Amino acid sequence: MMNKKFNSGKGISISGWNPGSRTSGPRYSLEGPRRYSDRRSSTPGFDLAFIKNFKVRSVAVLLSLLLFANLATLPAQKNPLDSIIAAHPEWGEWTQNPEKYQVQVRLTEFVTEGRHGLFTYYDYDWGCAPGEYFYPASTVKLPVAALALEWLNDQGIENLDADSFFTTGKGRKPQSERTTTADTEHGFPTIANDIRKIFLVSDNDAYNRLFELLGQERITRRLREMGLKESRILHRVGVSGFGPEDNQYCNPVHFHYPDKTLYQRAERHSVWREEVIPWADRLRLNGEQRGVGYTLGDKLIMQPFDFSQKNYLSLENLHRLMFMLVEPGFFSHERNFRLNDDGFDLLRAAMSTLPRQSNYPAYVDKPDNYVKFWLFGDRSKDYRIPDHITSYNKVGLAYGYLTDVAFIKDAKSGKQYLISGTIHVNENQIYNDGVYEYEKIGFPFFGKLGRAVHEYITGEKL
Repeated sequence: MMNKKFNSGKGISISGWNPGSRTSGPRYSLEGPRRYSDRRSSTPGFDLAFIKNFKVRSVAVLLSLLLFANLATLPAQKNPLDSIIAAHPEWGEWTQNPEKYQVQVRLTEFVTEGRHGLFTYYDYDWGCAPGEYFYPASTVKLPVAALALEWLNDQGIENLDADSFFTTGKGRKPQSERTTTADTEHGFPTIANDIRKIFLVSDNDAYNRLFELLGQERITRRLREMGLKESRILHRVGVSGFGPEDNQYCNPVHFHYPDKTLYQRAERHSVWREEVIPWADRLRLNGEQRGVGYTLGDKLIMQPFDFSQKNYLSLENLHRLMFMLVEPGFFSHERNFRLNDDGFDLLRAAMSTLPRQSNYPAYVDKPDNYVKFWLFGDRSKDYRIPDHITSYNKVGLAYGYLTDVAFIKDAKSGKQYLISGTIHVNENQIYNDGVYEYEKIGFPFFGKLGRAVHEYITGEKL
């Protein structure tokens, strides 16, 4: 075997994010150094757009030279995912045969190092495969929640905000209306409440209402504009009767207070067409036909399941999305959501709140780990997440795919890190039959690997 590492040197991103280069070849190696390791470093708030505002180019050159000089003194970093996973074959077959389970993991470690106390981050990959399809499930709710707040800001309408009453009508079938809710004190839906429901329990209807507000064209276009090229969000989730064409139509919406209409819009058509964008920017994926069969109603169809009209977000894009929301200072304004501080605060509060900590909406019957896969996915239902650990995250679970992207803060150690991962557990390769190995393989993957990574970062064993 070749001991070739992908992008094994430290990279630098003046704009705050370096997607790195990718070399073709095996994604995993169980002998010697892992082939798929990645490490990069950067500094927060160092924005190329800022440099462009200087009329004297020599200033920009000097700043760049200083930055590179600082980075040159940073020590090389080994990929901890390699050693952690290699040390635990007892975790299951996925450690030895990760391609079978489509395992992908990305870890960002935030550190302060060097004599000047330079704040840097290091990225480590294990098996990440841009261009290889996996179903993101409810993780697509993460960008849609942020884009709904961005949409409010873009309207520029006085008093129109996340707490405005937000009701939805119905146009063509099978659309449905939503005019009231039991989840708010006043009985009306709001975007703020939908966002809380999305992150507290991954509520499907809350996401669908925001999808209907925005439409697939605006959602996908904005993701691409922010540099998230490995993305497409085309449909509602968790609701039957909507085909690809049905998902191109957005319900009528009405924002109001009891005595005043703030914004109203009729049903509209919103379609994302990959073929109208430049060929070089089009999304090209492998593996959109999966398995050997699927169920349709009470029938078993023995042919691969087609994911080509399904939502997609690469793990790298999901990882970056979370990075953009929890540490927006790393990114230029052009490469982030158009949100004010209140918008970022609302999202972070919703992501980090546990079901038992919420009154509106209230979910007293949901355990702490209901939507917290990393570190806690395999814990019992009565397990309480320690108070000193905060997880800002979004999970997805469907078709045998489990995914979680989480920014973890540990108040005891003062350490923080960002970890994303996905695994596919569908042993019989039949989709829609409800037979998946979530409990046996999926949740333990996130729990055991997550706790080992946490111990590596913080020194604390959970």
